[in-house]
Amino acid sequence: MEEACKKRVLTFLMFSLALFAGIGLTACRGEADLDAQLQAALKESGITPLDPGPQPSPELVKLGEALFFDKELSGNRDIACATCHHPLLNTADGLFLSIGTHGIGLGPSRVLGAKRGFIPRNAPEVFNRGAAEWQTMFWDSRVAGSPETGFTSPAGDQLPHTLDNVLAVQAMFPVTSRDEMRGQLGETDVMGHPNELAVIPDEDFREIWNGLMDRLLAIPEYETLFAQAYPGVAKEYLGFEHAANAIAAYEIAAFTFLDAPWDRYLTGEQAALSDEAKQGALLFYGKAKCVECHSGVLFTDQAHHNICAPQLGPGKGDEAPLDLGRARETGEAVDRFAFRTPPLRNVAVTGPWMHDGAYTTLEGAVDHHLNPQEALRSYDVSQLSPALQKTVLADQETLETMTQGLDPLVEEPVTLSEQEFGQLLAFLYALTSPSVEELLYAIPESVPSGLPVSDFYVASEPFIFTQPSPSPTLTPTLALTTPVVTETLVSELEAATQVPGAIEYEVQAGDWVFSIAAEFGVDPEDILKLNDLTSPDQFQPGLVLHIPPPTATTTTTTTSAPPAAPRRTGKGATIHIVKPGEWIWRIARMYGVDPQAIIEANRLTHPGMIYPGQKLIIP
Repeated sequence: MEEACKKRVLTFLMFSLALFAGIGLTACRGEADLDAQLQAALKESGITPLDPGPQPSPELVKLGEALFFDKELSGNRDIACATCHHPLLNTADGLFLSIGTHGIGLGPSRVLGAKRGFIPRNAPEVFNRGAAEWQTMFWDSRVAGSPETGFTSPAGDQLPHTLDNVLAVQAMFPVTSRDEMRGQLGETDVMGHPNELAVIPDEDFREIWNGLMDRLLAIPEYETLFAQAYPGVAKEYLGFEHAANAIAAYEIAAFTFLDAPWDRYLTGEQAALSDEAKQGALLFYGKAKCVECHSGVLFTDQAHHNICAPQLGPGKGDEAPLDLGRARETGEAVDRFAFRTPPLRNVAVTGPWMHDGAYTTLEGAVDHHLNPQEALRSYDVSQLSPALQKTVLADQETLETMTQGLDPLVEEPVTLSEQEFGQLLAFLYALTSPSVEELLYAIPESVPSGLPVSDFYVASEPFIFTQPSPSPTLTPTLALTTPVVTETLVSELEAATQVPGAIEYEVQAGDWVFSIAAEFGVDPEDILKLNDLTSPDQFQPGLVLHIPPPTATTTTTTTSAPPAAPRRTGKGATIHIVKPGEWIWRIARMYGVDPQAIIEANRLTHPGMIYPGQKLIIP
């Protein structure tokens, strides 16, 4: 009897082991089958690891870094390449539509200058632009070509012949745009000097570029940097093409990343992608038909497609408020509303999406592609800023014109289950490089012109919260000769509540709400409330504030408890992820620390250099 019992137990154990082994083998076989399917799809689409291209020389990169962040390249000396392609904003600006010269602030908090409008299109990211496959630049590919075939550009035969690549050609043109960087006739720069670049006719590209080189080579440090980068070129032969080559070299060196889970998978690390992301990749290269346009190693065919992206913003050229996209370059009706397919590396962190930033979520942008006609007609304008909501063109005539030209590749709706949609998103998120979160190193502390690197007018002394200046007037490094006050801010001031004993104070260049509050001994929240302001980023030189009397202020030192289970980093510091509506002093109160300590720990040159989603070190 006992022997029979032992046999039954042994039989049961052997059966259990066989069962679990079978399950394990099935799981492994399933994973192997999934990888085999994906490898077959990649082979069919010709997908291989991305070749980042040659590495530029350190001297050229160093020059390019200075130029990329230096506002000397703008007519009014108030905007740099980095303003719209900032490392801390994933090489873009986080705006629906960019804000050019005379704007104030950085990223989503940047505001328009007086009598200024939005740039018609969204600022694209600039990741991995050194790959040889790149043949086009801009949403309408108005810059295209290669050193071997030659380049086409708005400058025609004025374009120099010594440009290294199509990215360098692109760098030649934002500086020529009046709305982006060059400025308008009759304007003065931030130091009160006439804007000499603005008087040059728009079509005289060579003279604009020569004017910029005159500026740059008048600065001794730039003369040295150019000599180091181009040791065989005499000073009198240096042109802006040499600056553009350097800017491109910096972008390639600073923003080329091949460590995303997808890149690791392509090099043979099969565990780098989750099964969900692999399923999403199969959908991308199959049922969802994304690969029809987002093809090749760059995830773009560099062609132009009308996918009925909502029309919003000021529009472009003579057709405004419409933006006809590629048709503005070709004149062909088939190209109306067609825009170049954007690449997808780091797509999850480079919104808003579409050529005009129409979608604020990746989910919304992906959903649009599945049924463009329906998405266009049901577009939710509430996701836009109030200033842009009223610019959306939703009249029947515009909608019909756009849908009639819908690209056949996206004409037939694609239906995905909720699970499949999630898998597709998982794949797109797997295109994100972890290095994009570590780009603080890419920002120099200073530039040769001496202009501020940050996109704020800062005081001549380091910004100190706890040491207010002895008078309400701060001495600025750069004096604005014309107050930059938008109509919105004027109306907000007119509507401000009057408090007995309140006094008026005109905001100076370099002022920040906390410094003003410290000077008058009041709470910064009370200043915002009294002046009907929703953000400290609305402070601009020339703005007249009502300052409440000290007795009317709140002396509370904390506004809320610290977040639960904060992330810890070395030496007792905490990582705080900035939420919408949070400002330096609110975060400082939350953790009971000095705001200046947060600024110094994060190498901020101004307390306004924070934005939602940013990771701050809290000492």
